Amino acid sequence: MKKIANKTKELVYINIDRIIFSNSNISQTKLDYLKNNFSFEKLEPVCAYFNGKGYILTDGNHRVKVLQELKHTNIPAVILTKDEYDFLAYSKVNTILFRVSIPEKIEILS
Repeated sequence: MKKIANKTKELVYINIDRIIFSNSNISQTKLDYLKNNFSFEKLEPVCAYFNGKGYILTDGNHRVKVLQELKHTNIPAVILTKDEYDFLAYSKVNTILFRVSIPEKIEILS
């Protein structure tokens, strides 16, 4: 189980073929580093939102690409709610810096 903003999230495995990439800026240098230092035991789960058709990544584009290249079919993931996804998407688009103080509050920094 992974704890996110005072909510316990279940760790699940999702099929890599159902992932929708949220970032097209994939660094070959980072991919090479991850491939050369890959350890499935130390792999952090990705964060994704299921939109009814596929899983939109909010975090983990490089990890998924590496697993695809290594011919893995599933990846550990934490599935976000629509509200959590919307908050993260809004934050990234508007470059809002935020800090989460668990469990008290979310502080928006300007």
